[in-house]
Amino acid sequence: MDMNRRKNNFRLNDKTLIKSWQHLFAKSCFLFLIGFSYSSIENNAHAFGLGDVVKIGGDLVDSAMEKQDEKEKQEQEQKRKLLQDARGYADPIMKRYKHISSYHGLKVSHDTQTLYSDLKYIYSADNAEKIRQTAKKLDDDLNIYQSKINQIEQQKKAQKEKARQQRIAAEKKRQEKMRKQAAAEQAAAKKVAAEQAAAKKAAAEQAAAEKAAVKQAAAKKAAAEQATAEKAAAEQATAEKAAAEQAATKKVAVEQTTTRKPAVAEQDEKERQNLVTELQKKRLFDSELSKYVNDYPLPQLKLTIASYNGQIAYQEATSEQSKGAAREQRKNKLCGLQGKHYGWIGKVTNLTTNSEGKGVLTVKFGENMHLTTSNNTFSDIGANSLLDPSSDIFQSVFKLSRGDIIRFDGYLFPSNNDCIREFSDTMKGSMTEPNYLFKFIHIEKLN
Repeated sequence: MDMNRRKNNFRLNDKTLIKSWQHLFAKSCFLFLIGFSYSSIENNAHAFGLGDVVKIGGDLVDSAMEKQDEKEKQEQEQKRKLLQDARGYADPIMKRYKHISSYHGLKVSHDTQTLYSDLKYIYSADNAEKIRQTAKKLDDDLNIYQSKINQIEQQKKAQKEKARQQRIAAEKKRQEKMRKQAAAEQAAAKKVAAEQAAAKKAAAEQAAAEKAAVKQAAAKKAAAEQATAEKAAAEQATAEKAAAEQAATKKVAVEQTTTRKPAVAEQDEKERQNLVTELQKKRLFDSELSKYVNDYPLPQLKLTIASYNGQIAYQEATSEQSKGAAREQRKNKLCGLQGKHYGWIGKVTNLTTNSEGKGVLTVKFGENMHLTTSNNTFSDIGANSLLDPSSDIFQSVFKLSRGDIIRFDGYLFPSNNDCIREFSDTMKGSMTEPNYLFKFIHIEKLN
């Protein structure tokens, strides 16, 4: 840029030199004309001499040339000032272009580069208006790039701020982690101390508990020995009581047998034998019960034959009326069998307890014929047939197993439908597979 200014100064000096020569040439021509005019009129009388004429003409030429020079000088000064202002306007724009074009990440377009080249070229010329116009166009283009740079800088600033915030957050997180770690270590130390204290306390308590346990064990041992002695005494008393009751029962049975009239006893025995023979022919007993059928008491045989005849009559009945008649016939045979019985024989088919822990016992005495306790408290109301766990009969029953042959004493209960209380829900069940309610009071195993 300084080189261009020096070139312009050289051009101005050349122009000044040219103007001086032009001035000298004009003055010479003017003097020549005056001298020529004077020689043509030398014979005339003049008021002025040639020297005066030359002097006046020279003064006039000098005055005119000075005015012309002054005017040109003013114009040149004005033009120089305009050119200086235009270049002063263009200088920061050109400097700004260099800054923007060197900005990393931004590429200046070809048109903008051309504007810059044009401005550089006309910068050394003397056309101030063109310099200003070109600089203005370049400045407008640079404003667009400056906006882009501002956006990029804002993005960079935002990224830096984001990175700074991330560093701050990371530092806070690290400090929080260290704080938590320190708190955890402190808590762990407290926990260890608490565990050690608890361990010491537990050891002391355990020692005290062991000491107390030794004392308690000694007390339990003494109590157990005492309880064993009391239990042995109670069992002995129970056994003696059971033996006494059994002896009394046998005595009653013997007395009942011996008090009968000889003729009645003989008649009953004859009837019993006839029923045994009849039942054996009908094959109402399995292989195990058939061994004991000769020992069935007469009332049990009557119950068996009545139940069997009822089964046959019901199966052969062809109408509901005839089925009802079969049940009525069986009822007539069963009446008189209610009450207490001794020495009956049967086979254990069910042995369990209900939800209340009371014993449930079912005994088979013929094919599809059973004597049974109730299986729930509601249906046992008025009979009390369920076996009480605290009773002797309960203990005797639960020493048995299914399939055992037993001799037993107990009660049959009265009923309006069948004369003897029976548990079936339907008439068919009652007639074909009767289950008679029975309260067992004594049991002994035979096989």
